[in-house]
Amino acid sequence: MTEIWKDIEGYDGKYQVSNLGRVRSVDHIDKLNRHRKGKILKQYALPYGYLALILCNYPNIYVHRAVAKAFVPGYFEGAEVNHKDENKQNNRWDNLEWVTHAENCKYGSRSRICREKSLKNQGQPIEQYSIDGILIATYPSIRSAAKALKYSDRGIHRVLDTQYTAKGFRWRRKGSQ
Repeated sequence: MTEIWKDIEGYDGKYQVSNLGRVRSVDHIDKLNRHRKGKILKQYALPYGYLALILCNYPNIYVHRAVAKAFVPGYFEGAEVNHKDENKQNNRWDNLEWVTHAENCKYGSRSRICREKSLKNQGQPIEQYSIDGILIATYPSIRSAAKALKYSDRGIHRVLDTQYTAKGFRWRRKGSQ
């Protein structure tokens, strides 16, 4: 595939993005009247997997959004970019599509993975301790403990295996110390 470059919208023609997911600066004259040669810019991975760039005097660039805006038709207000192969670092234009937030959440294995994580956290036996560290009760799951105490499962989950309390008790996964 031939690499095609287009200016990134909102960056005064100083940066370009390619259909293969690369970003470069263009040749320009700086503030001190020196000629600066353009170059391919190094991208870094954010903690949640997407690639981005830090640019001086400009907002940071999410590479997948820049590629999609330049090369993928069908943008609409509030649109999100979906990676068809679910690889957040594959920013080729033919791997990207514009979708709604709901479509993005349901796409591929994302919903299955979220459901499995939720079931894993909800299905583990937990133990309820007094502030002094005395075992009071054992529950088959966070949800069952919350239901028995008429409390939110989220409140218990937040303090699980920490020194903090929820509903006046300490909480631990069964078997952890």
